[in-house]
Amino acid sequence: MNLEELREYKSQIQNLADKYRIDSDSIRVFGSVARGEEEKNSDKARLFHASDAIEHIFAYLQEDPARGNRTRDAIIRQLEIVGEACNHVSKEVKSENHHCLARNYSYA
Repeated sequence: MNLEELREYKSQIQNLADKYRIDSDSIRVFGSVARGEEEKNSDKARLFHASDAIEHIFAYLQEDPARGNRTRDAIIRQLEIVGEACNHVSKEVKSENHHCLARNYSYA
């Protein structure tokens, strides 16, 4: 969603702010949308999706093992998201950040 598309929802956003007693003047747009650099398929978006999926995996690993197949399937799906996102990160970003690719994650 770009800034112009977001502006179309201004009244709905203000209504939600009122409903939840949030000062609508305090609502800000930030990041790539605010800079006018929003791209669905940007490297930043892909890396964010991968990071978000990893967080979901850690959360699923903390769940009750009795949930079995549903948890396993959810973890597999999140791993697919990580793989898909990382496979489409530009070669430039991968080569500039090769030292980050082998990062150790711990869910303990």
